[in-house]
Amino acid sequence: MSRKTIMTVLGFISAILVFLKVQFELAIDPVGFIAAIGVVLMYVLFQGKMDIQKIGRQVSKFKSKKFWLALIAVLVPAINTAFGLNIPVEMVMTALVFIMTVIFGKEFVESNKIIR
Repeated sequence: MSRKTIMTVLGFISAILVFLKVQFELAIDPVGFIAAIGVVLMYVLFQGKMDIQKIGRQVSKFKSKKFWLALIAVLVPAINTAFGLNIPVEMVMTALVFIMTVIFGKEFVESNKIIR
């Protein structure tokens, strides 16, 4: 399906929504609705395929210990706040400093292996 076809269909749907809004006093915003549908369709039909291929090529990055440590570093404070675990801020900060030290240490070791 070409972009011109998609735009024609969206224009047709927009005209129908404007007609329905005027005739039946519907509380919808046809311009915003069509814009949202257009953006989603454009992404799914054109950019989405390329993004899926990029993610497929980068699966090895999800197996990285640094990735998982960084994810834990983001989740610990969020879970503490969201679920009201009342873990002291000092303990959370200590854990985050430890995680960041491990990540930077691994990166330092890997970068020195490449140089030598």
